Order: sequence, then structure tokens, then C-alpha cells
Amino acid sequence: MSLSLKPAPSRWQRLSSLEIPRSLRVLVRTRESGLLLLGGAIGALAGLVVAVMGWGVSELHWILFAVPPGERLSALMSLEPYSAVTVPLLGGLVFGLALMAVGRWRPAREVDPIEANALHGGRMSLVGSASVALQTVWSSGVGASVGLEAGYTQLASGIASWIGRGFRLRRRDLRVLVGCGAAGAISGAFGAPLGGAFYAFELVIGSYSIASLAPVGLAALVGYLVANLFDPMSLGIGTLYVSRVTGHDLVIASAVGLAAAGAGIALMRGVAVCESLLDRITLPSFLRPALGGLVVGSLALITPQILSSGHGAIHLAAVLDRPLRDIAVLLFPRWGPVFAAGCSLPRY
Repeated sequence: MSLSLKPAPSRWQRLSSLEIPRSLRVLVRTRESGLLLLGGAIGALAGLVVAVMGWGVSELHWILFAVPPGERLSALMSLEPYSAVTVPLLGGLVFGLALMAVGRWRPAREVDPIEANALHGGRMSLVGSASVALQTVWSSGVGASVGLEAGYTQLASGIASWIGRGFRLRRRDLRVLVGCGAAGAISGAFGAPLGGAFYAFELVIGSYSIASLAPVGLAALVGYLVANLFDPMSLGIGTLYVSRVTGHDLVIASAVGLAAAGAGIALMRGVAVCESLLDRITLPSFLRPALGGLVVGSLALITPQILSSGHGAIHLAAVLDRPLRDIAVLLFPRWGPVFAAGCSLPRY
């Protein structure tokens, strides 16, 4: 009779596994209040993820573009031409080389929260999610015209999945916890708890239920509070107090909503068209982000508002009378992935 010994787990396997004491596991698995408290903790971690990633991007902007503390890169009215072109170009080259190295280490595409809940029962890789978050921070830090929301939700949901597996949650509860991570991240990113909760229900969890309402709602609220605690800077969009809403106002609001939806659909379809066109370029994959950086840097010579996530540009567009030409330039780089066809960042 021979005994077979299991090989010792590797460093990465030990990192990706979390063992929670049995008493805590029983508490969470047997009581609804346990899952509620866990959802609140995930929301706090998601808010912290938003704050840390935002801080990292701000530090890169200060180092690479000399952006003063407290200001946003996309809110600058002018930028030194040399930095505007060389930083996205060299940053894209570094990104392409790093992406090629990561592809040899982890050749499979990382699973995003939506796919994880739909196909994998909420299971996500913590290491892979951290890799995607770092790619997002670097891309935005060197001026790529991409948002941080994908990185926020990827890392926050990855942490939620990692903790949920440590508690050995049921498949249904693990999917809810991944939704809590996404809700807290979106809520903290945009200062919109309701928006974060609906994002989790509609896209990540894919359904509404009484059991998931409380933990997801609490995660969205806590995520907003924690992110606002570390970074109280808002998008700069506000509305005046309206004492009485008339039917005329509702008609105008409906028209604006339809126009915004149409613009969003056109933008998404434009991204797909640009991706198909960029795929035809016969260029090594590690050079494609550099080409994208060169294009964005050249457009930044016209207006720096196209750089980074664009929160500062949204503020300027809301308070200044911008000509149609400037608005078209702001939208142009978003008609294709800025760090073009070689980029593997998830898009939601």
C-alpha cells in the first residue's frame, strides 16, 4: 500500500487562499446579518481601493506632468508640449512591454466581475485583479484617455471574491459579495450610492432579490462614505435647487436622457469599429500602446482635457462655454482604446 503525498502549495497559491476561522464562517453562513456585515466591510474596502488607486494616479500626474496637488490633469488649460507628447508615448511603450511580460506569466485573460458571476460562480483571481488594477493606474497616470472605473470594480470585486472563498460562502452568497465589491467601487468613484447599487444589481448580479438588497445597498453606501473621507473632491457637477418641477421640465429631461443614450450607443459602436480597424495594423503588439500614446499626446497639444480619466474635463465642460470643436477633440480619443489594440483592460 503506497501513500501519495500532495505537493506543498506555492507562494501564489498560499496568497490566493484565505482561511477564516470556523466560528466566523458559521456565523456568516447561517445568519443573514452576517452576510450584511460582510457586505458592509467589502464596501469599506472598495472605498479604500478607490482612494488608493486615485492617489496613485495623482502621484504619477505630479511626477510626470508636474500637476499641482489638488488639481486634475484633464482640468489644465495648458500643458508643456514636450511632456504632453513624450509621457504618453514612452508610457505606452512601457505599458506594452509590461503587458507582454505579464502575458507570459498569466497568458489567460483575467475574468471580470460580470463574467465571474455569470460563468464562474463569483470566483475571481486576486492576483489577476491586482494586475489589472495596476495596469489601469499606470495607463491613466501616463495620460491614457481611459477611466479608472474598470480597475476599481475589478480589484474591489476580486477582494470580495477572495474573502468570500475564505468564508466558503455558497455560490449564491459569493455572487452577492462580488456585487457588493462592484457596488462599493462604483459608488465611491462617482459619489453615487444608488448608481453603484443599481450597477451591481443590473450588470454584476443580474437580478434583484430581497436577500441581496441589504448587503449591496450597505456596501454602496459605505463605499461612498469611505472614498469621500479620503478624497472629498467631487466631479464638480451640481444642480440648482428647484422648488417645483413642471411637465415642461420633465419633457426636457426626457429629451436630454434620450440624446445622452443615443450618444452613448454611438460611442460604444464607434469603439467597436475603431477596434476592428486597429486590428488590421501590422505592428508588434508591444508597440501598439506607444502608437496610441503618440496619438493622444498629439491631441493633448490642442487641449490637455483629453488626458487621463476626464473628470476635470467634465467639470470644465459644465462651467465653461466650450465650442463644438473642443468637445469633438475631447471625444475623439475615446472612439478607440487609447493604448490601442494591445490593451487587455476590461471595459464595462
